[in-house]
Amino acid sequence: EGWFRSIVVGAATVTNAVNPPYGSWDRDWPPLHRSFMNAARTSGAVLVSMENLYGYGTPAHAGGVMHEGDPYRATSKKGKVRAQMSDEIFTAHTQGEIRAVSIRASDFFGPEVIDAAVGERGIKQLFAGKKVQLIGHSDVPHSISYLPDVVRALTIAATDEHAWGKAWHAPSAPAVSQREVWAELARAAGLGEPKLQMLHGIGRRVIGLAMPVIRQIEEVAYQFDEPFVMDSSPFTAQFGVAATPLPEAAVETIRWWKPRVS
Repeated sequence: EGWFRSIVVGAATVTNAVNPPYGSWDRDWPPLHRSFMNAARTSGAVLVSMENLYGYGTPAHAGGVMHEGDPYRATSKKGKVRAQMSDEIFTAHTQGEIRAVSIRASDFFGPEVIDAAVGERGIKQLFAGKKVQLIGHSDVPHSISYLPDVVRALTIAATDEHAWGKAWHAPSAPAVSQREVWAELARAAGLGEPKLQMLHGIGRRVIGLAMPVIRQIEEVAYQFDEPFVMDSSPFTAQFGVAATPLPEAAVETIRWWKPRVS
């Protein structure tokens, strides 16, 4: 931890955008989180935290909608870890120990997004004409966040003091179903209607016995089994940054992937 504090001396901001192995968050996240907070305390840098939506637990509002400021209702181990870290950040901010802000996003997609629900495995299946294997149900709305939009939000959060002291949802296009997302990607690639294989219920749990990643997802699978909709309108209203429309984002995503899978 000492070496980390030394390299942020004189920094204006420090951004926590790391992510430990998915199956060991409860063990690996707390010490990393403490290191970032201590670095912000000793350096005076603004702590910018890249967060996901796990801390909310199942969405509190009708239609699966989540708003900034919703209470933490997580029941999963991963969600509780995320909620506790966020609570500690903003408690420290309120007490004047650090200056902090967080940007929350849903599942990433876009150029350079590899290990994700809309990432390498599915893209390769799409281009190969195979069934794209997806978690949950294909026809419920699910917010996804285009990585360049998230990066823009992080940059604003780091440099605009009007953002500090709270969590913001990164600008994200209106939620659509997983089927619609993959249909848009297929159109961008000049392909026909994609074939989808949805993993849910007992079938998903059986597959999880042999695939640790699927097993780890089970405790947060409500995100894909039920509507999971992130309201990002406050960030757009405050800072004038809107989400990239899905068709445009799909084109850019496929443009990045095409030479890598052909």
